[in-house]
Amino acid sequence: MFWILGADSLVYALNKMAQGKNAAVASVAGFFADQLDHVDWVGFHFYDLIFPLFVFIVGVSIVFSLSKTVEREGKVAAHKRVFRRFVVLFAIALLYSGGFSREWPDIRLLGVLNRAGSSPWWSVGYGDCSSR
Repeated sequence: MFWILGADSLVYALNKMAQGKNAAVASVAGFFADQLDHVDWVGFHFYDLIFPLFVFIVGVSIVFSLSKTVEREGKVAAHKRVFRRFVVLFAIALLYSGGFSREWPDIRLLGVLNRAGSSPWWSVGYGDCSSR
């Protein structure tokens, strides 16, 4: 989440400050700043792996957290918990990206935080339906 929420701005600022200083420091800062840009269609950088890694970790952690909730409170409570998390994250994401201050086609519905909230909801619902 640290990188997704804007730590790249810190690295870009450090890179800008390092320009014209020691060549080794400028080289290292330039390397890290370069890793935080998307590659057009040739290869990948560190930045391209942040979100898939985050979604993977969320998916792995759901197995552990929801199995405890199902044991203690039942399946319905677990689904309510995931749905509530989805609604809260989706609402925060809408507010973060400008809310409804834009026209309908320009409202950002599939940003990073929107997907982080909706992917567990979809996977839990799919997993529950496919296990029957």
